[in-house]
This record gives sequence, structure tokens and C-alpha cells, in this order.
Amino acid sequence: MKNLFLLSSLFLFVACSSSSLHYQKHSITLQNKNYSLSFDGNTLYNSQQNLSKISIKQHVFQDDMHELIVYERARLATGYKFKYNYQYILRHVFDARNVELMKNENGLGFFSITLKDKSRLNAVVITRTKKSLTMLYGFSDENFKALMSGSVLQKLKPKKEELKNKIKSQWSMKLIITGTLLEKEGAKPIRYK
Repeated sequence: MKNLFLLSSLFLFVACSSSSLHYQKHSITLQNKNYSLSFDGNTLYNSQQNLSKISIKQHVFQDDMHELIVYERARLATGYKFKYNYQYILRHVFDARNVELMKNENGLGFFSITLKDKSRLNAVVITRTKKSLTMLYGFSDENFKALMSGSVLQKLKPKKEELKNKIKSQWSMKLIITGTLLEKEGAKPIRYK
């Protein structure tokens, strides 16, 4: 019942204002100024990368429903922004075959990502800024559908998995050097005569 109330609250706030996604060691919260949905649990694995203009923090988190999810936040250096839309960014960051936007409401995007090995990854992404990429991914299909529809989340059977293998993003210097992802803010296109 608690989850149903929280999920209902999530969709009320998504409809009313922009959203945010916050990580703490024992909880992850989707929220706005009026409502919040918390995933309570524990952080099982941490990782951090610094790639020139991007700093990436990743946390493998197990919630009380036994869902193993990854909270990931990539922050860009001052003066830089992501160059393209979120489908394009996710396709490159996950080296994916396909990225499908399932639902987008006031800065909260639900994406289905098909990886090169044809496995699927479900992700919730904050889409209101081009200066960072904050996402929560790895949801089971059942719980991903429940999040989108406002239904009650299902408690899963615990699985034994290699925790660092849950992190599916593939950030690399190549993405930055080739200009695939980033550009300077205020940059004007070069015109050739």
C-alpha cells in the first residue's frame, strides 16, 4: 500500500513540475517540491571516472524490493553542454543498437535501451538539463512498467550477480575527443566559404 501511495504521488508531481533524482547511501529519491518516491536499500558497489570534461559517478544499489539498479550521474565541466538529444546521448553512452523513448513527462524520461547483445535495459533519466546526465537503470520489465503506469512495484527474488557488471554505460575519451557528445556553450557553427 505504501508503494502505491508513493507511486501515485510520483505521477502527480511529474504532471505538475520538473523532476529530480537524488542519491544517498541508503536511498534514491525521485522528487519535486511537493512529492517524492524513495527507493530504500543499500549501496553495494561504487565507481568513479574523470574523463577530461566529464565526471561520472556510478552506484549499484539494491532496494528493499530486491531490485538491483544503477544510479549514475555524469557532470560536465563549466562551459560545456551535451550536444544532442537524450536518445542520441544514451545510444552512444551505452553503445546501443536502439534507444526508444517510452514516456517523457516534465523532464523525466523513460527509455528502453537495446544493447548490442540484444539484451534490454530500462532507464529513468532526468531530461531537463544539457549540463548533466542523471539516470537510474537496470529495472526489471515488470517494475519499469509499474513505474510508468503508477502501479505497485513487485518484490523480486534476490539474484547473485557480479555487481560491477550491472554498470552498462561505456564512457570513453573517444566520445569526448571526437565531439560526439559535448560542445562548448555558446559555440557558433563554423562557416566555410
